[in-house]
Amino acid sequence: MLRILRAKKPSKKLSIKRLTKVFQISRSTIYYRSKGERQENLRIMELIEEIYRKDPTLGWRRIKVKVEKYFGVRVNHKRIKRLMQKMGLKGICPRKRRRRIKIKGKPNLLPYFLPFKPNRVWAMDITYVKVDGGFAYGVTVMDLYSRKILSFKLSNTQDEEFCIEAVREAIDRYGVPEVVHTDKGSQFMGSRFRTYLENLGIRISYGEKGFKDNVYVERFWRSYKWECVYLREKMDLKGLREVSKEWIEYYNRERPHQGCGYRTPDEMYYEGLQDVQKLGYNENEKLYV
Repeated sequence: MLRILRAKKPSKKLSIKRLTKVFQISRSTIYYRSKGERQENLRIMELIEEIYRKDPTLGWRRIKVKVEKYFGVRVNHKRIKRLMQKMGLKGICPRKRRRRIKIKGKPNLLPYFLPFKPNRVWAMDITYVKVDGGFAYGVTVMDLYSRKILSFKLSNTQDEEFCIEAVREAIDRYGVPEVVHTDKGSQFMGSRFRTYLENLGIRISYGEKGFKDNVYVERFWRSYKWECVYLREKMDLKGLREVSKEWIEYYNRERPHQGCGYRTPDEMYYEGLQDVQKLGYNENEKLYV
């Protein structure tokens, strides 16, 4: 409406004074002209465009962190949000959805084992991705303290041995955790998977299906698909493995994580290990929280 009033030439029958009185608005609103953005804001908009061009999945929170971290420009988050809206930029992400599915059975140890240090609680989950010729199945092992991906495997099958290989790789690289938390998928409830972990003295925790107990890994899968898979053309399993390996390295080393206070998972993980060494953590203490 304001655009129409500003563009309309005044006449004797419909003067601007009469129009503003009819629509009950101030005449200064009609005469106001925006001065445009300052040079400082134009520079920030250039930085935003450069960051967004490299990774269009980033929202205003992570873009703010990258602007401050890599370009040394201190800026309020409200300004980043406003400038992105003005530029018509928005992070690519799926719509929010909620699931409420409850299943009784195996114990859920997460309420008793809070992840207050690295390698205390690991979480595992499986997902699938469409590839040329069918589907690829992915399994990941995540450290819940730092959100660091400790192991990532892709295969054209989703059997029990597939999951054992993933957790074995994580243990070989980072040591033995106290708890491994999974959902009640058949691969994780199999006897070989449970026996392998129990022989190492690892407690197994089973949560409910959906987004309740395994929410951090489910959130990782959402980021993986929208930031790594869906932005590319459909590929075969070999190609998916290559791009996934590159993206996992980016996720661990460079991507700011909101759950880590906008630090990277690697920073959170290794800083946590240093804190454990300084505090002289005793494994016999604080076993249950």
